[in-house]
Amino acid sequence: MGAHIDSCERCQTVLDSLSELDERVVAGLESATSPPPDLFERTTVGVEERLRNEASAGAFLDLFTIGWTTVHAVLDPTPDRGSPHDGDANADETMGGS
Repeated sequence: MGAHIDSCERCQTVLDSLSELDERVVAGLESATSPPPDLFERTTVGVEERLRNEASAGAFLDLFTIGWTTVHAVLDPTPDRGSPHDGDANADETMGGS
């Protein structure tokens, strides 16, 4: 069969046209599946921007938390620690106080 294709002009023409079609299909598939030339740059810029935004949001949240804690400490009428006299009352009872 290979000898026939090599010697037959008509079969050779069909084979050449199929080969050209294959080359065009491959070229089309390569262009469709290859990444755009600026993909790395766009991705890098996008990631860097997102990281900056997340860092800014984190810093804002930290500052807000510090402010909230300060306001809460100043305005909260109940102290976080127990009453300073709680320990003295228990000491009197255990030592036989009145």
